[in-house]
Amino acid sequence: MILQPQNSKKNKTWRIIDIINWGEKYLKDRSFDSPRNEIEILLLHLIGCEKIDLYLDFEKVIKPEDLITLRGWIKRRVNREPIQHIIGHSEFYGRRFIVNQDVLIPRPETETVIDISIDALSNKNTPVIIDIGTGSGCIGITLALEIPRSKVFAIDISEAALSIAKKKCSYI
Repeated sequence: MILQPQNSKKNKTWRIIDIINWGEKYLKDRSFDSPRNEIEILLLHLIGCEKIDLYLDFEKVIKPEDLITLRGWIKRRVNREPIQHIIGHSEFYGRRFIVNQDVLIPRPETETVIDISIDALSNKNTPVIIDIGTGSGCIGITLALEIPRSKVFAIDISEAALSIAKKKCSYI
């Protein structure tokens, strides 16, 4: 059973360190490549803290309602749902972008496209950029922020994807 240690009392309290240790083993037993990192990411999102805080405050007891949420997330992850979909965002070029099943998860190698574009457009007065199939908006939004004098147009056939990209635009 998820988050029920062997030979334990039914009402056991779970500290951060207990969850890290248990989660690492649980995910390792299910052939995850980086099980400790996986459980840390889920805990970071659950608690809303930085990674260092997990270890500085490792004795902190997790609330029962948060354990229920975490249990659901672990089940989804064991079913190989991308962790970015579970936590609802992905990092791209130092910024957080909303992701779900309606958009592709930004890939780290796509950041190279940003670097090349910045280099190619750095001497242009007002470059016009068209982001076709914008998805999460990570490319168009990042280029707009990195090349402030540019005019960026982002389009997508999916209304759901455009909605996600617009949400990011609304708070930058």
